[in-house]
Amino acid sequence: MTDLLPPRIHELLTELDRTQQAMRAVLASLPPEHANTVVRDGSWSVAQVVEHLLLVEDGTGRLISTLIKQCEGTTDAETDPVLPTLAGLYVTDAVRNPIEAPPSVTPKGEMSLADAMAAQQTARERVMAAFTKGAGRALGARSYPHPILGSLNTYQWGHFLALHQQRHMVQLRSILSQLPV
Repeated sequence: MTDLLPPRIHELLTELDRTQQAMRAVLASLPPEHANTVVRDGSWSVAQVVEHLLLVEDGTGRLISTLIKQCEGTTDAETDPVLPTLAGLYVTDAVRNPIEAPPSVTPKGEMSLADAMAAQQTARERVMAAFTKGAGRALGARSYPHPILGSLNTYQWGHFLALHQQRHMVQLRSILSQLPV
C-alpha cells in the first residue's frame, strides 16, 4: 500500500513502522513481572518509558494533523529525502544525555505496559493515517517550533517521532540490561 504513495511519505511511513517494530522486538524480551521495575533512583520503568512515548506521540500527532490540514490545496513539488534533514540534530544516547521531560509528557506511572503499548500503537497508527491522507500536499511548507530542535516542518515532526522512539530504545535496552534475571 505504501508503494503507491509519494516517495517522501513512503520514506516517512517506512521509518515510523520500522522504529515501531524495533521497539516491539526490544520489549518482547521483557519478563512481564519487570514492566514496572525502576532500576535506579530517578529513572523510569519500561512501562513509564512507553507511557512517555504515548504522550509524545499523541500530542505530536495532533500537531501533525493540524499542520497537514493547513496544507490543504497545496502540492508537494519537493523530492529530496526527508530523513537526512534531522540527522545533525539528533542525540542518540538518552542514558548519558538525558533531557528532562516537560510535565505534559512525564509519565504518571499509572498505566500497565500492555495498555501503554496498545495506546502508543493506536497513536502511531493515527499519525501514519494522517500522513497517508496528506500525501501529495506540500507538507514541508508548514512548520512549528520544537522546544529543543527549533522549527520543524510537518515531515520533520513525523521523523522526530521515529528519532524520539529510537532515543528511548537506548534507554529501554539499558533498563532491560539492568533487570534481575
